[in-house]
Amino acid sequence: MQMLVLVIGKCNLSVMPTLSFDNQVAIVTGAGGGLGRCHALELARRGARVVVNDLGAAVDGSGASTSAAQNVVDEITAAGATVLGRDRGRWRRPR
Repeated sequence: MQMLVLVIGKCNLSVMPTLSFDNQVAIVTGAGGGLGRCHALELARRGARVVVNDLGAAVDGSGASTSAAQNVVDEITAAGATVLGRDRGRWRRPR
């Protein structure tokens, strides 16, 4: 099994215009906002099936909300790409 970890300091992935993720799965933590959101959208645009993961907690770790993750899921599916996960963005805390 091959794994590619893509870490980029800014949200512009145009430096790799030919890099394709067709038929690959990308798990993006923190995908509800910031760089995680950017990476999830770009990976989906490049053909990856994306798992959008974001608890939606505040910076101090309190609270939880699925709205940011759901917004990214909606953007990806509206663009015609595939989001993986049973609830498509409605993640629950482990018990």
